[in-house]
Amino acid sequence: MESGKGGQPRNLTPGDPNRQFAGELDHFANAIRNDSKIIGPGEMGLRDVRPITAINLSARERRTVRLNPDGTLRG
Repeated sequence: MESGKGGQPRNLTPGDPNRQFAGELDHFANAIRNDSKIIGPGEMGLRDVRPITAINLSARERRTVRLNPDGTLRG
């Protein structure tokens, strides 16, 4: 459980793990097929990938990895 507005508990139900990114991939494939605009810009994907990269680096090197406010790795 996680706290919602006003501190009230709410249950979070995960989506179907077999279709987690299916809608996103379908949209991307359709945009390519139809030469149409993609709703989510690449910057959004990059914003998601940066902390995942830091997590992997931290686990591999067994050290704390810090991110800058813009999501890039610190020095």
